[in-house]
Amino acid sequence: MNHDKEDDKVAKDIGSVQIPTESSIPTSPYSLIKRQISETDLESPAVQRILLGEVDKLQYRVMSLERIEEQFHAVDKECEVLKEKIKALTSQEVLYGFCLTIGAAIVGLSSLVWRDGYGWAAIIIGTSLIIGAVLSKAIKWR
Repeated sequence: MNHDKEDDKVAKDIGSVQIPTESSIPTSPYSLIKRQISETDLESPAVQRILLGEVDKLQYRVMSLERIEEQFHAVDKECEVLKEKIKALTSQEVLYGFCLTIGAAIVGLSSLVWRDGYGWAAIIIGTSLIIGAVLSKAIKWR
């Protein structure tokens, strides 16, 4: 009978052994603190100092995360402003290229309508488009 009781103890001991997995291994000695501290331990000044030190570290990290969040929002706002500027510059570049191309095409084709009396008008319109495109580019670079 005595032998059976020892076998039961061994079986209970083996059943209660937990093999740590990679996710259950604590990264800090304080990670399982809720389970490991008793009321009498909490009355110890050393444990209280350790816990207060951890609270101070966490408060510092919260403050630095709040600063990082503010910086993120400022940079995000600046990024959106720059995206809008890029859109405006892109549309201006498209307009510049369009006016320059159409103006040059009209000036180049003016010889075809010269006999009909529209040659000077084509040259003036084409030249106006080219000058407008060049002026828009010059204003942009200022």
